[in-house]
Amino acid sequence: MINYDEKMAAVYYKQGGQCAISGKGCTRAITELHHRCHKTKWRAKLYPHFIDSLLNLVGVCHACHMNQPHYGKIIDREADAIEKSLVMDPGLARKVNCDS
Repeated sequence: MINYDEKMAAVYYKQGGQCAISGKGCTRAITELHHRCHKTKWRAKLYPHFIDSLLNLVGVCHACHMNQPHYGKIIDREADAIEKSLVMDPGLARKVNCDS
């Protein structure tokens, strides 16, 4: 993932360092990023601006990532609409992908 450290920092700040699944009872800190619309080869080709963007990522602890792999799922219809919006607004696409 391009700009992983910048994305992790942005997600960490946005979530206050808490696992996104904290509403479900988790009290652990963020250790990794989780794709709400799972990253597959075909999705990476269809949604290149969206798939690794801050719009698709949440911070989770490793245990929750393994135990709840479908947390916060975004369906392909939504991903497609977001991708189209990002294509129409390159500035926003750069911002949500932490590109300078």
